[in-house]
Formats: sequence, C-alpha cells, structure tokens
Amino acid sequence: IAFQYHMYGSTIGSAVLETSADGTSWASLWSKSGDQGNQWLQATVYAGGGQTMLRYTCVPNEREE
Repeated sequence: IAFQYHMYGSTIGSAVLETSADGTSWASLWSKSGDQGNQWLQATVYAGGGQTMLRYTCVPNEREE
C-alpha cells in the first residue's frame, strides 16, 4: 500500500493505518504523530496475507482552552 500524507502544524494529532482479516481485530501497520514538516511525504506499507480490510484514522490534537 503506497500513499502520501501531509501533517503540518502545532495542532496536528496522529494518523494510523490498520489492517484486519475480519473487521473485529485490528493491527497497526503504520502511524505518525505530530508535525512532520510542511511537505507531502510518501509511505509504503506491506500488509500480511489474509488481511482484507484497511482503515485509516486521523485524530486531531485537543486544543487547550
């Protein structure tokens, strides 16, 4: 799986790519958190055999009030 991501700024949270064979149990393949610079970056991740589902989750940083 190849994709690009852009994570810039002091309020950037985290991003996670996970895989599953059945949709009930998920394993992390890739994750990043925090400022990664003001540029598009490339990621290439290999999933194991039998994995049929992917999910990509982004969680913003909580802002302090």
